[in-house]
Amino acid sequence: MSVTRHRTATSIVGDFVDPDHLEPEAVRSLLVNPLPGRRGAPLYQAEVVFHDGTTYPLAAPEENLDVRRYCQRLSVLYDWPVHDGMQTGMPCPSVTGEVSSPQLSQGEREAMRRIGREIADGLEAGSIPFGRAVEQAADRLAAFVALSVVEGGLDSDAAKEAAIEALNETIQKLLKK
Repeated sequence: MSVTRHRTATSIVGDFVDPDHLEPEAVRSLLVNPLPGRRGAPLYQAEVVFHDGTTYPLAAPEENLDVRRYCQRLSVLYDWPVHDGMQTGMPCPSVTGEVSSPQLSQGEREAMRRIGREIADGLEAGSIPFGRAVEQAADRLAAFVALSVVEGGLDSDAAKEAAIEALNETIQKLLKK
């Protein structure tokens, strides 16, 4: 039995598409797309972007790092680039449609980018495969968020924004190696 390989989103039926059912050459990239979440907590949707510009969801919306991890794993398997639909430093969408203001100053943002580069340097030095390196970076930054909120008194939104900033920088540096 042969599996139908989708070359565009218009040919897909259902809520989500299985990555195994995509024509690899027809996929331009994967997208981590921000969505309004519950009680102001943002959710993210993993989506496939075809060369014809159409998109289709790959899985149910989840928290940011889970969706990033999922997309990075697919990226390693299929050699598809991953793009973050939310620009670095942009506020997360909210349920009410209101835009919250960024929590970090430009100096704090640059400090987080430096941390992201340092994490990438350490992972590159250990010759860790890309997908595993992204997982380890995300785990380290999740621990940072938890510690910063509990012991550092940092606002949880600011800590998450800081972790996203650092993770974006880590991924960018790992992609350039």
